[in-house]
Amino acid sequence: LIYGIDVKEGSSECIIEYDDNRRKNRTWHLPIKNNHFIMFPATQKYFITENKSNKLNVFLIMNYEFI
Repeated sequence: LIYGIDVKEGSSECIIEYDDNRRKNRTWHLPIKNNHFIMFPATQKYFITENKSNKLNVFLIMNYEFI
């Protein structure tokens, strides 16, 4: 789970890698926005792109388990 706490709009995005069982190395490109969650399975590889602004971005990244 990624939550944008203080992110300048358009400055960073989350790229999630996945396999659709026909093609490997597919990606989703999701912009990170203030007060928005990005939720995906913990088994997926992901990374956050370089900050394109001169302002510091703040993210909250956490894992949780559904019981």
